[in-house]
Amino acid sequence: MPIVPTYQRQSQSQMAPVNTQDLRIPKDNVFTALADVGAKGLDVYQQERQKVDLADMQDKINQFSVYADDLYNNPQNGLITLQGKNAVGQGETRAGLISDKAASIRESIPEYMRHTFDQQIQPLGRSYGNRFRQYEVGQKQQYEVGQQQGVLSNFLTQAKNPAQFVPVVLSARQAIMDFGASHGQSPEEIEANWQQWYQGAANAAFSTAYTNMYQQTMGPGGIIPVTDGANSDQLFSAMIRAESGGNQFDNNGSPLMSSKGAVGIAQVTEATGPEAAQLAGLSWDRDKWLNDPRYNATIGHAYFQSQMKRYGGDSVLAVAAYNAGHGQVDKWIKQIGDPRKGVISSAEFAAKIPFEETRNYVSKVVGSAPGIPVNASITGLMNTPYWQAMSPQNKSAAMAKIAGLYDLQNSAARIGLQNRMQDDVSRVELGLKVPEPITDREWIASMPLSATPQERMQLQQSYQRYQQTLAMQPAYQTIVQGDAQQGMAAVNAMKPDVSDPDFTFKQQRYAQVASKFAQVQKAREDDPGTWLLQNSPVIKDVYDQFSQRQVTGEFFASRIQAEKERLGIRSKDILPTEMVNSILHQIDNSNEQSVAAVQSIAQSYGSQAPAVISQLQGKSGSALSVVMSVDNANAANALFQNRKLSTDELKKAAGTQSSSVESEWSDQFADFGVSLASQRGGLKAYSDFNEQGKRLAYIYASRGMDGASAAKMAFNQIAGDQYEFEGTWRLPKSLNLNVRDITDGTDNYLEKLKPEDIDPQGFVGDTRLPAEVGRAMALSRIKNNAEWVTSEDEKGLYLTADRTYINGADGNPIFVPFKELSQLGIADRSFINARLHELKNPATFTPADGMDNRAINNDLSDVYRSLRGEPAREFTGYQEQKPAENPLGNALQHRSGQ
Repeated sequence: MPIVPTYQRQSQSQMAPVNTQDLRIPKDNVFTALADVGAKGLDVYQQERQKVDLADMQDKINQFSVYADDLYNNPQNGLITLQGKNAVGQGETRAGLISDKAASIRESIPEYMRHTFDQQIQPLGRSYGNRFRQYEVGQKQQYEVGQQQGVLSNFLTQAKNPAQFVPVVLSARQAIMDFGASHGQSPEEIEANWQQWYQGAANAAFSTAYTNMYQQTMGPGGIIPVTDGANSDQLFSAMIRAESGGNQFDNNGSPLMSSKGAVGIAQVTEATGPEAAQLAGLSWDRDKWLNDPRYNATIGHAYFQSQMKRYGGDSVLAVAAYNAGHGQVDKWIKQIGDPRKGVISSAEFAAKIPFEETRNYVSKVVGSAPGIPVNASITGLMNTPYWQAMSPQNKSAAMAKIAGLYDLQNSAARIGLQNRMQDDVSRVELGLKVPEPITDREWIASMPLSATPQERMQLQQSYQRYQQTLAMQPAYQTIVQGDAQQGMAAVNAMKPDVSDPDFTFKQQRYAQVASKFAQVQKAREDDPGTWLLQNSPVIKDVYDQFSQRQVTGEFFASRIQAEKERLGIRSKDILPTEMVNSILHQIDNSNEQSVAAVQSIAQSYGSQAPAVISQLQGKSGSALSVVMSVDNANAANALFQNRKLSTDELKKAAGTQSSSVESEWSDQFADFGVSLASQRGGLKAYSDFNEQGKRLAYIYASRGMDGASAAKMAFNQIAGDQYEFEGTWRLPKSLNLNVRDITDGTDNYLEKLKPEDIDPQGFVGDTRLPAEVGRAMALSRIKNNAEWVTSEDEKGLYLTADRTYINGADGNPIFVPFKELSQLGIADRSFINARLHELKNPATFTPADGMDNRAINNDLSDVYRSLRGEPAREFTGYQEQKPAENPLGNALQHRSGQ
């Protein structure tokens, strides 16, 4: 018997049965002995002495019993406390101890009593000795069984590794045979023990292999590997999955049989069975065909391989032949065409198969086969020693589990692909490149095998929509990464012609791209900072640096401004809305009383501070909005320090002066209010300035000023000292430009405006007229109804008509900077503006000969009369000379009349 390694886990043995027989000397024997002694004529003394000796002997025998019991049952150190290997040899040792104890007691009793003592002590000693030895034998046997179980358990652990299964199995079998032979087991018992371990090892090895397959087939990162083409093993695996799901037996344990008589895993018919068995090199065995999964799968695989060979490796033809028979396939080849000769493609042949069942079968098998993991094929499982070692029932269960793994993988693949689709679509919409688009092969391989033709069609339509989205990738990239003109050009490039055969499809794509363009443009203008932070790699990188204090706020804002200019974003906002809200929250919760301290927050953005302040004004409440735009520090501080008092409280503090404040304020605010209400977002500005202006006037009135003076002072500090007003627009005095030059500039601009300078879709004339006539009419309407509106940043004017912003030929609102308008006005000043400009810049000159100075003076007099709203003097001429025409007077008279 081979030496086995020590087994550390000791089995708990059952305690050997305790002999409960009373081993002490029966009291009746003592009296019998006394009677015998008395019968021999002993004297009374001797009789009493014998009684004492007998009692002493009885006591010592009882002590012997107590000693022997303690050797066995003592809970601290008795034999029963020794288990397994520790009990080996201890039974005999303790039997020797009780023998020594008996001998010691025998020496202590009288000679004449020893025979009687021997008669009593020997059976008692033998009983205890046997008991000790039996316990030792039982423990030894249990120890050896435990050791054997440990050895086999270690082998079982090693056998879980499929690569070590065969050598470990050989070692385990030898150990079982050696143990059985050494322990007197019969050959049948040894074989039964072997089969029990062998089946367990095979199941354990398959479980490990399945776990490995599962982890590998799911793919890292959700990417399921799909081969470019399916080999015969993948095809056969897909067929088994479709035929039987890997089951040899049905739920009742009977052979799985179709309505057409096909049986088992490979669904082989009895008519085909003998031929298939011969192809596999096996004899036909009907019982195995019915009950042996390995046999059934083997002959099915051999038959399929013969079909692959028959049709030159054409998978469509071979799979169709497995399902319908090669006779039918040969007929279809004659009817439809031979894909092997290029007459028709394999895909077209599959689509034209007359039998619906075969057509769907081929579509499912051939489509899903590339997704079958190469390392988890049915044929691969059939060749493993652990699967071959399984019982028929376990073989069937294992193969069904592998087939089920395909469904798990298929489902995981489909979910993974759907997630990839969503990610890819998101990338396209963000204008990013899709690195690895999903292939049609991947998508087809992920379709459920049980899907109906209608369901497969729906899944295919989903993939087609995905492809359509990818086709829009270049346009989306241009829309997201380019400026408005480039984006519009990309949209127009996709506009279909009505004569296109796929006009409807192209029109849908065009509508999608146009909608995306509008969405991007709106998002850019609504919140340029946030949009750039989400879509511009440059801004993302700078923002990270800004968040880590590696660059200044000025640098961050300037990079946003640069990106805005590159993309043509018109919105004046710079910072992301979330950052603006954070700054406003910081200001609102500040305890500062000086506006300068609050403005320093915005000033931290350096050269971009004005734009940041303007954005803060637009997002803040009325108090902060006005405070940050007022140049007068006293007014700004007064408003800021009283921002938490309600208007009613300030009005109450003004007392009786409040009514005159309101009356005078309305007069003062009128022109400023018109210029505010006319511009974009002006209603909020109108409300803010109107509210805060009256609040400031109430504050001054509460300090003792009369209401009218308080309103005038408040208006001048908020607006009067900062602007000049002209109709619907205002001019910041800080620009140091002449308002009359600006007015002349607007007139000159309109005079030079041509029909082709305006957007025909933005402001059209009568659509029934030719386009040229319509544009001319539209331009005439614009000139007759033109109004200029101050831009949000107060750097120029927008052209409007009928309260509509007029777009230029580029599709953007017509905007002219104040400096450009000033230059246009200076280049061609109106007569009055020119004369006033000359008056402001007097020059000394000597009149030319013959010049009538009185006439010049009269002309200038007419200028002043006209400016005062008086009619020009009627020219009567001079007595000394012939009356002459007075064109200046006529012009002024006409001007005055208007």
